[in-house]
Amino acid sequence: MGKRSGIGKTTRQQGTALVAAVVFIVVMGFLGVTASFLFNTSASMSMDSLLSMRAFYAAEAGLEWGIKKFQEDPDYNGDSFPLPVGAQTYQIDVWFPQKNGNQATIQSKATYTLPSGETVSRTVEQVIQRDPLDLKTWKEIAS
Repeated sequence: MGKRSGIGKTTRQQGTALVAAVVFIVVMGFLGVTASFLFNTSASMSMDSLLSMRAFYAAEAGLEWGIKKFQEDPDYNGDSFPLPVGAQTYQIDVWFPQKNGNQATIQSKATYTLPSGETVSRTVEQVIQRDPLDLKTWKEIAS
């Protein structure tokens, strides 16, 4: 019943080829969407990692700034300032949670606010002796 002879001849194989082509197109479309999703996720994670790493280095820069200021002036209690890092500007906060004469604990936090309103921040801490300068302990504080 499915066979004709001559011009316009159809067979069951032609219908099978059409189904196979549709399945192939659907599978390739699914693979394309999946690859696009994985690429976007990977790019986003890379950007988050880059911003976090830059925040860490910016916090360390704030720590160095605070140590220098404390050496120059034992009454220095910290401050806040913007610090451009690459295309971003991080807000640096430097403060002393503990001061005891010649020795102090200094902390520095770098924060970057994304356009979405989310923030990326890192905080570091150093215990120092002012005169003579002695950097005793250093650690990163979990945010």
